[in-house]
Amino acid sequence: KLNDIANIGSAHILVARGTIVFLAVVGTLYLYVDQSSISGTTVSGTMVMGLGPPVWLLIFWKYNSTPGAGDGWRQAPLAFIFSWTTGAIFGIMYTLNGRKVGGVPAIMQNYAVGDGSGAIFLGWNIMGHCLCFAACLVGFLINQYVW
Repeated sequence: KLNDIANIGSAHILVARGTIVFLAVVGTLYLYVDQSSISGTTVSGTMVMGLGPPVWLLIFWKYNSTPGAGDGWRQAPLAFIFSWTTGAIFGIMYTLNGRKVGGVPAIMQNYAVGDGSGAIFLGWNIMGHCLCFAACLVGFLINQYVW
């Protein structure tokens, strides 16, 4: 049984941790083969920035003092959904950067921070992270007080 704590021993945990380390090493080996593949990870990193705010929210999460006490916060799936969707939209928009829609340059040019080659990327990610945190907070508040 996968979720039966009584049947999970230290050997299972060791195998799981070893598997995670193995996948992390094997998953990055392609970077040694093709250096240009880092641009793909840049875009995917922008797309998953919405996963961070719900994880940070767990630091401040108020749990029940005892099981069923009801003095903690309720589960907040909208905090995850809103934040992730915002991050995915920002990643897709970053992917489309530089392309013209109806003869108008991409809007991200206005959000550059600095003058370097990554100025647009930095500005876009700063704005994206701020909006992902806001979306997470909105989702959390809806789950706690409205729905």
